[in-house]
Amino acid sequence: DLYAVLGVSRAATSAELKRAHRAMSLRHHPDRVAEAEKGAATERMASINQAFDVLGDEAGRERYDRTGEF
Repeated sequence: DLYAVLGVSRAATSAELKRAHRAMSLRHHPDRVAEAEKGAATERMASINQAFDVLGDEAGRERYDRTGEF
């Protein structure tokens, strides 16, 4: 679930989505974790960015809410 990836509810506003994306990006950025965790952090960042790309766009969010596809 893309909402779970960002840690927000389905009723989140666009401002809440932006704040959650920024917080998650700072927490999981590959440059900010130990060397041993960089691979996992890179994958996590990809999923965080994908979730925000879909949910941050009004049309993408509507399509995801309606069909579950992105």
